[in-house]
Amino acid sequence: MTRIIVKNLPSNISTERLRRHFSSQGTITDVKLLKTKDGNSRKVAFIGYRDDTEAHSAIKYFNKSFMDTSKMIVEIALPFGDESLVKLKKKKVPTATLR
Repeated sequence: MTRIIVKNLPSNISTERLRRHFSSQGTITDVKLLKTKDGNSRKVAFIGYRDDTEAHSAIKYFNKSFMDTSKMIVEIALPFGDESLVKLKKKKVPTATLR
């Protein structure tokens, strides 16, 4: 199974609509639409395909295409724990001391 990441989705998109839309390029195994704690869309989703060929076909077909008025960016999703995903640690700024 290979997952793709879809960025810049319309804010009102549903999981079912994503599944229907992206299934034209292969068999979808799972769809994960990211939302904030408040339930608002983060405009990002992960979509799993049965194999690499279908995932690459979906990337080629959907990348830079539009869903409603949003131009989507579609890429291969990196595996969890990939070194390129390491977040930069915030630098601690020393607080001023009063004398």
